[in-house]
Formats: sequence, C-alpha cells, structure tokens
Amino acid sequence: MSLQLLQSALEAMLIAPGAVLTALFGALIEALTRVARRRTPWGLPPLRSWSGFAIVYGLVAAAQLSMPLSPLSPTDTNLAVAAMALVLSGWLGWLPSGLIAGARRLLIFQALWLVAVMAPGVFAQSLRPQTVAVLLVGPEQGIKLAAGVLYLICLPFLLGLVGEGAVLPVSARLFLWFPYCGLFVSELLVPAGGGLAGAARFVGLSLLVAALTLALAAGAGLIGAVRRRDSRPAGGRVQTGDRL
Repeated sequence: MSLQLLQSALEAMLIAPGAVLTALFGALIEALTRVARRRTPWGLPPLRSWSGFAIVYGLVAAAQLSMPLSPLSPTDTNLAVAAMALVLSGWLGWLPSGLIAGARRLLIFQALWLVAVMAPGVFAQSLRPQTVAVLLVGPEQGIKLAAGVLYLICLPFLLGLVGEGAVLPVSARLFLWFPYCGLFVSELLVPAGGGLAGAARFVGLSLLVAALTLALAAGAGLIGAVRRRDSRPAGGRVQTGDRL
C-alpha cells in the first residue's frame, strides 16, 4: 500500500465519510429507535474498551464505501476489507458479554451476510463495490435482488436489535449503522453521482436502508414475542373447551 493510498484511507476514516458523519448517522437512528420504544430520547452510552476497537473497525469499513466526496477513490475501495472489518467489529462487540447464545446467533448471521456481500462480487468478478453495482444489470439484477433481501434480513441480528443474544453495545452500534447501510447502497444500488447532491442522495438511501432494518427488527421482535407467549404452559388450568 502506497503512502498516498494510506493517507486517503485515513482521511476517509476521519473526514469523509469520517467519524463525525458515521457517529451522527448512528446517533440519529438510535435516537429514533429509543423514541419509538418510548424510552429516554437520548443519553450517551458508556464506552467499553472492546467497544472502542469495534468503533475503529467500523470506521475502517466506512472508508470503503463508494460515497461521493470521499478521499478514497472508488477504484481503491474493497468489499473484502469492509466485510472483514464489520465481522471483527461484531465479535469485539460480543466479547464483553460472552453469551453463548449471542455467539451462535452472530456466527450464523455473519455467514449468511457474507454470502450476501461477496456473491455479487463473485458474479461481477470484482471486489470494488461501485463496480459490482454497475456491472450487475439487466438479467443479472436478480443476483443483486436476492443478495439485497438476504442482506436486509441479516442486519437486525448483526446490529443486535433482536433476539435473546442481542448483546452489541449501543456505543459500538453507533458507528456500525452507516457502514452496514452504506455498504448496501455502495454495492447493490446504482452509483449516486458526484458532488454534494450525490453525497446527500447516498446518505438518504442509507437512511432508507436503516428504516427497513428497523421495520424488520420490529417484525422479528413481534414474532418472537408471539412465539414466547404460545410456548408458555397453561398453568394447569382447564380450558372451557377441554371439559367433558
């Protein structure tokens, strides 16, 4: 890696998209989530040591997005780098809890998510997100559609929004919303164009992906609540319909 490429990658991590935009994006989504759940609108969560490393990997993934105005050229971005950074951030977020249920769930959905991320690149024979978005058109749109559906299904679990094993700290999740949603936009949607308008469109589409993720999380949570209710024992009471 040349010094110029390394400098561009660091600028992308710190400036554009950068830590500020990544944190603001995550803070907005988390605040809306807490309001929807009728909790305190906002409060800065404590930052644990392992969460700090998860944040760094989240910023590494954010630097690989094909966002307009990014110092890193689209030809230098890489799906594999973004995917590995997000996988590592997930495990670093899990470490403080050590819950076995959370580890199993995380492993399964990370494997499915990696298929959704890497399969379009295999068909396009490229690991550059923007190249994959451009090349997979026409009859090959079905590949992106299938990958996009699987990607969205996995996101609520990868972000720790649902399930008993949902252990990802909010302090780490703040910096993962934009990388996860932005990677979906970079790889599976048509490039946003250049300039401020293109950057605004990119962020807007990422917000739409986040909204779909929250909707899926709400649906998964409702299904889980119904299943838990139905699995409860009747407490030995005789139902009217069961009487002889």
